[in-house]
Amino acid sequence: MCANSSGVSNFKKLVAEAGSHSNAWVKSILAPVAADANALPDNVVMVNIWASRYRAQTLETVYFVKQQGNLADPAYAQHLKPWVHTTGQNLLAVVENKESAVSLPASFPGAQNGMPLSNDNRLQVKPEDAVPADAIRIARHFDLVDVRPDNFRTALLTCIPQLGKSVDSFELPPVNVVSAVYRAGNLSHLFVLKKTVGACLQSSASNYPIFAADAYLGTVKPLGVSDDVLADWNAQIARLVAIRGTAYVAYQYPNQDAMAVKFWMDTSNPIMIRYNTQFKTQGDWNPRAFDMVFTDPGLTVVTPLNVDAKGLGKKDVPL
Repeated sequence: MCANSSGVSNFKKLVAEAGSHSNAWVKSILAPVAADANALPDNVVMVNIWASRYRAQTLETVYFVKQQGNLADPAYAQHLKPWVHTTGQNLLAVVENKESAVSLPASFPGAQNGMPLSNDNRLQVKPEDAVPADAIRIARHFDLVDVRPDNFRTALLTCIPQLGKSVDSFELPPVNVVSAVYRAGNLSHLFVLKKTVGACLQSSASNYPIFAADAYLGTVKPLGVSDDVLADWNAQIARLVAIRGTAYVAYQYPNQDAMAVKFWMDTSNPIMIRYNTQFKTQGDWNPRAFDMVFTDPGLTVVTPLNVDAKGLGKKDVPL
């Protein structure tokens, strides 16, 4: 029996894009679960275990376990080591024709100082500087700024005054900039620049950017509903994503069919919304499985926009 383990960052992104990955193993093993990528953790420990009995019976298993600590921390390494060993022994029992069972490792209580370890790739914000869930208000439109070399620093300081004099050291935005995000330390405000358009955003206490409802235009297109109804639906999605980082909604047609859409934030990119779409026929879906179900008598069809063959899409914001 032999085992090895390693950390995998951006696992959610890896699974979501597995269908086009150049590695054949990743493509064949992870692509089938790409539709559920948003439910997976961003950081995992990949544990690979082989067990054989005189080469007559050989089994190989790969576990992707949610990473609850820093692999460089001896306390976390010692926490995982007994589980890896026990799991290997249980697998060895299988190749010896014995009954066996495998369980996931126990939760890691924290580092040696007793504090839980964060493995979130997002910059952690100060709670007092972020917007609590009950205070989140979703605007319909982004408050956009036309950014020019002569007003760039002013726009930046208006959004993040804590940058203070350090803003003088910033280079003027290049003429052909595609996108850039400016942030100061652990503060929740961020200034987003896309080409020559800027927007000042703020993060929730959960450390997800608070987008305007318009951010979700260009993901799916419900036809037959008014602009006001669509804005209200998108505002509900934006608020839930700002709080939880994800939203699972259904657009229900009058005939009870539905378009199911999962929205989630790309934690490696604070201005990227990812989404997955799947058509559901009547009787093939349960409204209780969704965070929200949107209905309107005029709804005729919901068209997914900019998605691949698996229904996966992504969208930069602001518009």
